[in-house]
Amino acid sequence: MDVAQHGRARDCGSRGCGFEPRRPPLNFIMTQNPDEEKIKKIFSFKNIAVVGMSNDPQKPSNRVPTYLIKQGYKIIPVNPTKDEIMGLKSYKSILEVEDQIDVVNVFRRSEEALGIVAEAVERKKQKGDVKAVWLQEGIVNNEAKKIAEENGLLFIQDKCMFREHLKLQSSSEENT
Repeated sequence: MDVAQHGRARDCGSRGCGFEPRRPPLNFIMTQNPDEEKIKKIFSFKNIAVVGMSNDPQKPSNRVPTYLIKQGYKIIPVNPTKDEIMGLKSYKSILEVEDQIDVVNVFRRSEEALGIVAEAVERKKQKGDVKAVWLQEGIVNNEAKKIAEENGLLFIQDKCMFREHLKLQSSSEENT
């Protein structure tokens, strides 16, 4: 069974379905995932607007921003139903945010990503500050990706900022 027949190979790990991806030959030189350089660049930015941030500490849309705050990032909540989240002023949209935004981190359904990317592009045109859009794990919208990249924004989708930051931290610790 190949990956196309099976689906996404990464789904197998915890499910124990028996799918084993082919191992590369020993003389194969591992190349870096193209997203890795973008991810490193995104984590060099410090101001992150979190669209869909929650007050509920049990939800990833609260736990991930909490972790990022502890890592020294400035978090800007964006949630039209809340005036304040975790003691931080919450905005109705990224277009209303007064502070600089470097990264728009999205915790909304995939079908909402296109509208959020359109706002990020508009914000970049108005204020020149947005540099990247990150769609959290499980959120995929290839049309949003195309529009973001056509407008010079770094774009990551279907990845968790928390997990990716931990990976980056552990790989930098291994290299020291």
